[in-house]
Amino acid sequence: MNITPKDVKDKKNRRELINRFSNSSIQSNIELNLDIIDFFDPKLNKIEREIRAEAKNYDRTTHNLLLTVPGIGDMMSLVILYEIGDITRFESAQKFSSYCRLVKCERESGGKKYHGGNQKIGNPYLKWAIGEIIIHAPRTSPVIKSYYEKITNKFGNKRAKSIMNHKFGVAIYYMLKNKEGFDENRFIQTDMK
Repeated sequence: MNITPKDVKDKKNRRELINRFSNSSIQSNIELNLDIIDFFDPKLNKIEREIRAEAKNYDRTTHNLLLTVPGIGDMMSLVILYEIGDITRFESAQKFSSYCRLVKCERESGGKKYHGGNQKIGNPYLKWAIGEIIIHAPRTSPVIKSYYEKITNKFGNKRAKSIMNHKFGVAIYYMLKNKEGFDENRFIQTDMK
């Protein structure tokens, strides 16, 4: 039984998903989940409209710059925009990456370095948002997809995601700092090891 996200998004036909299963318990669970989706869809749409309307008054330039990144949609750009605030508060791309939890932090006290224990430092929402880019960017950009596959073949899936997340974080920092749109060619030419 192959059900895709498009099957669930199709409001007119998603109730037909129930009949794809013969087990009555599974049918009941699917029906309940669809009832929940139907209940929350209009409420979430209303909230999204309100957020978009409010964002127009905030920083439209930065919002539009974020929309140039493959894999960043309207709502994700707003999450990133509001979580970053003013990009000039970060002295460097490395400090921004650290704040976004895209690099490991070292813990040091009294000249001694300790490993671990710093996973909670930084902004978890930015880590999540930037992590989501790598899920969507290969679908919207063949250049990013090809580069991501190359990195995955070289380093493996987990390390490739980490590298790409860090690259997107650095790219976002410089885009916002220099007020320039995303440049795919520059993105794939900068090498991270």
